[in-house]
Amino acid sequence: MTSNDAEQLAMTIGVQPDQDDEGRFKLDDVHRAYGSAPRHAPTQFLRDEQTRRLIAALEDDDDCSIAPVNTTYQHDGGTFVARELVYAYVGWVDPEFLFRMIESVMDEPRIIEAFNDLFGGGIDHE
Repeated sequence: MTSNDAEQLAMTIGVQPDQDDEGRFKLDDVHRAYGSAPRHAPTQFLRDEQTRRLIAALEDDDDCSIAPVNTTYQHDGGTFVARELVYAYVGWVDPEFLFRMIESVMDEPRIIEAFNDLFGGGIDHE
């Protein structure tokens, strides 16, 4: 994870979460920035079936060289997650963010083409 990736994430979600030594982002920081509602706690997100499936997909990805989730219990610990899980978390907490993210993808023909190549078509970007 480059510093540019971290800066882009911060600009997109509106918060700069701490990172661990592997480049994962502290989900607890994002949770605080989005209101700290108990129903949106990182533990609740990680228990969600869709989140568990996303974690499994990340673990199966050949490009994934580190565990997508790491929870530490020391003084400054917390739940650190891969960038993809930060975006998924913010979309889980904030449906308007998810809507804007989907719209931006749908407006980008090269992303739609790559998605169609990867998953066998089905999305029309016209």
